[in-house]
Amino acid sequence: HAEQARTRSEIRIREGRAKPADVFYDILNAVSTSGTDIQNPSGMLDMLEANELGDLEREAKAHAALDAHDEEKSRYWAAVL
Repeated sequence: HAEQARTRSEIRIREGRAKPADVFYDILNAVSTSGTDIQNPSGMLDMLEANELGDLEREAKAHAALDAHDEEKSRYWAAVL
């Protein structure tokens, strides 16, 4: 399931329909060629509904599990969470 989270994020980013967790994933991994348009990604959190925040948390935890071996990426996901 965790590996699928990475694949789903990359697909949504390429197709221009990224979710909030995908934006954070893109910032960390530079998936998109155009770069992220959001100046303050943490500011988008204020605009999310409760169910969207739950989705973000679930997806961010999946990405964090995949990146657990990388100390820098682990710190990044801990900050997102």
